[in-house]
Amino acid sequence: MALQKREKKLIIGLLVVAIVSSYILFKEKVFPPEPDITINPVPVVPETAPAVSEGRSRGGGGGSSSSSGNSAEAVVNSGDFQGHNNINDCWVLIDGEVYDITNFVALDYTYTDAVSPLCGTFGFEAGFLSENSGLKATVLSASSKKGVIK
Repeated sequence: MALQKREKKLIIGLLVVAIVSSYILFKEKVFPPEPDITINPVPVVPETAPAVSEGRSRGGGGGSSSSSGNSAEAVVNSGDFQGHNNINDCWVLIDGEVYDITNFVALDYTYTDAVSPLCGTFGFEAGFLSENSGLKATVLSASSKKGVIK
């Protein structure tokens, strides 16, 4: 039984579809992608000190007065807190204390989209940390405490 010309074209078309489909499905196993060696630079964030300590460090001479204020916690007003509202300068509230988590976000860019809208707001703890409770210790260790909210 000989195949007709039309049937031969149909079989060839099916073979082409099968080969293309196999390539699409298995190309990563047969031809593994080259590793991405792009190095993302970590943004350098200048360390900011509370306004209280700046005056003492520039003062000239009073030795006994500078040691009495070190135990007091810095107070951050809500306007200043809300001004740190982008991913390159991100302050959040955790357990009633203000933290600069910019370094945490720079360490792992996978959290950028989730954290970005919460910078400078009071929703970080209720939003991000409630969904990622295992990250709280990591966030705190990679961040710097700025004080308490006023």
